[in-house]
Amino acid sequence: MKNYILYLFILLLNICFVVSQQTLQEQCNKFKQFLTDNNKPLNEKNDNCCNIPDYVRCEEPNKITTVFLISTEGVMDYKNYPDLPELKSLQLASFNTYPAKLFQSTIEKLFLIDTEYSTEVSKEVANLQNLKHLEIRVCKFKDFPYHLQSLKQLEILKLRSNSIEGVITDEIKNFNSLKKLDIRKNPINGLLAIPPNLESLEIYETKINTIDVNILKNLKYLGISNNPLADSDNLFNDINNNLTKLTALNLTNTGITVIPKSISNLTNLKDL
Repeated sequence: MKNYILYLFILLLNICFVVSQQTLQEQCNKFKQFLTDNNKPLNEKNDNCCNIPDYVRCEEPNKITTVFLISTEGVMDYKNYPDLPELKSLQLASFNTYPAKLFQSTIEKLFLIDTEYSTEVSKEVANLQNLKHLEIRVCKFKDFPYHLQSLKQLEILKLRSNSIEGVITDEIKNFNSLKKLDIRKNPINGLLAIPPNLESLEIYETKINTIDVNILKNLKYLGISNNPLADSDNLFNDINNNLTKLTALNLTNTGITVIPKSISNLTNLKDL
């Protein structure tokens, strides 16, 4: 009896495996059809989706976990874009529009590069509740995407080389899970607050000329190079006396002329 039960169990496992592989193959075929519809080059060796290195990454045969799409013309046909339940990472570049079907709920990493966003980040992005890493760069939106505070698992937010302007307000404190924020190369001119658990802040090449050191006390990395800092030497003193958790500090081209002895207060600092 025991051997019979074991046999049934093994048989069920085999059936589940076969069905799973068939499902993955179907997803692969649909994805290849999507690429074909959009004149993306394939060859005879592309029987397995993992053999299409320019467009996908896999954890196992046909199990698509990462998708890369570039639209040089700015227009693509999405009618055959498949549901990919194992998708973890999506990278899109040079698109004018993104249909909602691209933003599948399983996505944990999202990269949007050189898009036509005009004023704000798409609301579809704010619905990705599993998202941990978001990078949007070389785009055209001007407003800081405060609506992304709904992403309770978001840990890394990179928004460099966009057109974000004005002052970062207290609303950013609602990004409770955020650990790394990169807003370099934006015409931002003020920073009133940072998220409470932030460990890394990059604000290179903005228009920020003064910083309240008291809001930065939990930082481990601070990059503020190429900013027109006012009273930069005194600011450096404030950093040395207050930001004791720092392990790395970049102050290149900020107008600082003297490295004070108080830098010895930064006992965790490894990179200056």
